[in-house]
Amino acid sequence: RFVPHDYKKGLKYLLDGVHHNDPESLYMYARVRETGMYKVEPDKKAYIYYLKKAAALGQDDALLDLGYYYYDKGRYDDALDCFASSDLNVVGLYWAMATIYEAKKKDYKNALFYYRMAMEDDYPDAIERMAEAYLGDELGLEKDEKTALKLFKKAAKLGNAAAQYNLGMAYACGYYGVTADRETALHWLKKSVKGENPSACLQVGLYYYYTVKTEAAYKKAFELFTDAYNLGENEAIINIGLCYLQGNGVKEDKKEAVKCFRTAAEKYNSGVAYHNLGICYENGFGVRKDYKKAIEMYGKAVENGEKAGLEGIKNVYLKMGK
Repeated sequence: RFVPHDYKKGLKYLLDGVHHNDPESLYMYARVRETGMYKVEPDKKAYIYYLKKAAALGQDDALLDLGYYYYDKGRYDDALDCFASSDLNVVGLYWAMATIYEAKKKDYKNALFYYRMAMEDDYPDAIERMAEAYLGDELGLEKDEKTALKLFKKAAKLGNAAAQYNLGMAYACGYYGVTADRETALHWLKKSVKGENPSACLQVGLYYYYTVKTEAAYKKAFELFTDAYNLGENEAIINIGLCYLQGNGVKEDKKEAVKCFRTAAEKYNSGVAYHNLGICYENGFGVRKDYKKAIEMYGKAVENGEKAGLEGIKNVYLKMGK
């Protein structure tokens, strides 16, 4: 027989369990205070209070949730204690413990153990991290490109965007013993773009900009460069600036181009950006033509690793001598 919802009665029974320190009731009530179930006002402090009470009584879900809470707060020792006390076989728990041991504790033996535990459950982030470890001689593992490639392929098929990017670049450049294959490279890089990998956004944008070179491709490239920058790929703002400078994929705006180059130069110490600023000052693109300023920018480009700045300085001095 259908029983209608009765929030007051349900809450009454739940609170009765809470008053008797029943671990399951305490955890459930913690979730109520977190989410506002049973028409109860959400309260973060109350949520943590009851979560701690349930965890202290060994409730596994509470231990797990409290561990994640401590993890987010940077209280890694407390997080490890909670995770270690929980009997739940949760793959995300292994991943969290592995990252704490690696990044915070520098305990690579335990990090490796928990990464492998997560890998056994096909956790893609752990598989990708192990692939990088095999490439970089990290976590006590000897460099093994063959194993790294195998793991990148597995993680990529499971949807890990970083692995899809690394696999795409392997096929683009012939890394790790694979035969270069542009179509396969683009297949994986585009999948990585869908996963919002900033480096993949940049690389696919470069492909559209410098290889396809149609008006539609330029527009797509500008979108991808913008996505890449917004996702944290600092270098992409230089490419955004080039789009504005050349009027490709966006309306030409040389002043906006200069802003982009200046941001990359001053904020990220980009030698390429300083070089582009030198070009702008040398030719009066978006700024008043100023040979002295151009030489200064080219000099900073060289200081930041862009050797093309030397040729820029030479050319400006030749112009000044005429």
